[in-house]
Amino acid sequence: MISHRPTHQGPRPSGRPRAARSRLVLIAALTAASSALLAGCRSADETPPTRPPRQAILILLDAARADRFGFAGYARPTTPHMDRLASEGLVSRAHFAQATHTRESLPSLVYSRYFTKAIFPTSDSVPYDEPENLMRTFDDETVSLPRLLADEGFATAAISAHSWLKPQTAFAREFDTLIDLSAETGRYAPPAETVIDRALEWIEAHREQDYFLYLHLMDTHFPHPFDAEAKSFWASDAPTPAGLDGQSRTYRSRETLSPEEKRYLDALYDGSLLHADREIERLSSRLEELAPDRDTLLVITADHGEHLFESSGRFAHGGPWLDAVAQIPLIVHSPSRVEPSVLPGFSELVDVAPTMLGLLEVAIPAGRSMDGRSLVDVARGAAPVRSYAAAPHGIRTERHKLLITEPAPWLSGAESASEPTPGGLALFDLAQDPSEHEDVAARNPHVVDELRSTWRRTLGSKWQRYASATEGAEVTTPFAIAARHFTIDSGRFVDVDPADPKTSDPTAIPTNAWIRSIHWRDDWILGRPGSEPIRISFPVPNGTYEVTARVSGDGAIALADAAPRTLEPARADAGGAERRVEIGRVEVRDERFSSTFYPPGGAGALRIRLLGFRPATATLGSAEEEIRHLEQLRALGYVE
Repeated sequence: MISHRPTHQGPRPSGRPRAARSRLVLIAALTAASSALLAGCRSADETPPTRPPRQAILILLDAARADRFGFAGYARPTTPHMDRLASEGLVSRAHFAQATHTRESLPSLVYSRYFTKAIFPTSDSVPYDEPENLMRTFDDETVSLPRLLADEGFATAAISAHSWLKPQTAFAREFDTLIDLSAETGRYAPPAETVIDRALEWIEAHREQDYFLYLHLMDTHFPHPFDAEAKSFWASDAPTPAGLDGQSRTYRSRETLSPEEKRYLDALYDGSLLHADREIERLSSRLEELAPDRDTLLVITADHGEHLFESSGRFAHGGPWLDAVAQIPLIVHSPSRVEPSVLPGFSELVDVAPTMLGLLEVAIPAGRSMDGRSLVDVARGAAPVRSYAAAPHGIRTERHKLLITEPAPWLSGAESASEPTPGGLALFDLAQDPSEHEDVAARNPHVVDELRSTWRRTLGSKWQRYASATEGAEVTTPFAIAARHFTIDSGRFVDVDPADPKTSDPTAIPTNAWIRSIHWRDDWILGRPGSEPIRISFPVPNGTYEVTARVSGDGAIALADAAPRTLEPARADAGGAERRVEIGRVEVRDERFSSTFYPPGGAGALRIRLLGFRPATATLGSAEEEIRHLEQLRALGYVE
């Protein structure tokens, strides 16, 4: 599916007074006359020099770990072509994403912002939205990399294999063109060859223009095929482990893997990376054939890494800002612009956009800003080396990592005399504990204080700018809110973390209390017979919404002050499985949604995992398209 950004209709008003415009016309006429006079002084054979087109390609390898690349020291030949590009360009061996999942990392890349409004997903079944984020707008200084380049005359396009990047998202609106390959092919993650095929078509059509092309490859994201590349890292005559395949669901219930199972998982992941590398080589070769005398700027990075069971229970991505999911590759290749070098110190995903703008000789206009900086300036010695990497949920130096669960209390401007005490801090000594298992914060308070001060100094003003950008917030696409984000207004409840035995002892929970799981990957709220109704609320922009819920069991739900709606019973063959139920329409006023949950009157229980919202103004696809989109997200591991 190809979508195009709407273009401006009609002339843009200049906003200048008539007299000022007249003076400008006179000046322009005099300038043109003098230029013509000078041109007449040239010899007849002299022609003005022509500038070759400025062309740039940004390749994002979803879920690509930095330590699986050859240039970073990995022993297996997973990235021979990208290693060659790295040897000819600028690379960072300490490059960090601002988040551990696509939803927050990609905006950091596109807008060069530590904190910014989410730009996808668009599903009322995927609970990745936070209520506070719904109330955000982009601050007045925000500008995206593709929009800035488009304003400079570049043709811009995004070709994506990710099922989240849809035409109705804010991400798509930053580009002239979005080619949504998951919709076009009906596949949840079209392979790299499909992306590169379409990229080459687009490049040939724009070969004489300035252009910026964004390619989102999903090969390094689950699921992984056991294809020829994966088999090359697996003994050909060895049987594959029983019960495991390339689907993420076969691993999510596991705490550990046997050595054989771990070797199989590594073969799958490494094979997918090698497959992507070969397709990037095909792209590079074709670029050289099309224009051997041109120097296309090529940047390769990722949005986050991937846990691969190096430690018990750590799989996939999301969650804490640990190195396995936070450290990502960075290659900047442009032989005429960049000397081969390894960047000293740390770099961050927010640095990619200003680095590309600098190399393309495009300035950030007055009144706009980016949080990152040009890494080429650092490599050339024109900017200081960064001794740490910062992110909303942590800061990392060469020796230590400080994780911060809730950034808002620390960044809200509290003075030392009234220091917030929210907890949620963990410190790791990376020299002694590179796997980040042992929290040593209690033994090193001075290190915690120093890192936290540096983090606050780096991000404080960025947070204030983000937190204040709320005027005129609106939502035009579906969204879902997970149970851990519900504010409990009335009713008895107990928060538990199923992963923490200290909080989940069933004997310590009153029988008439609701139970809320706050685990980041498995959260829900559960009411049992005898529990009193519980009222919840959270911020939502004003408007009319169709509300759904993801539930199991029986009970009732009331929207705002309406009468309770008894939930449709599950099918007899459902076996207690979760189901989606339609609750009804609600008008949100005063920017706050509220609801009351009623437990069943007899046996059983009511468990609610999320509430889904579809704005009345949303432009939605057909029911079949929505089902297909949900199945694509399920295959990628975003929906259970």
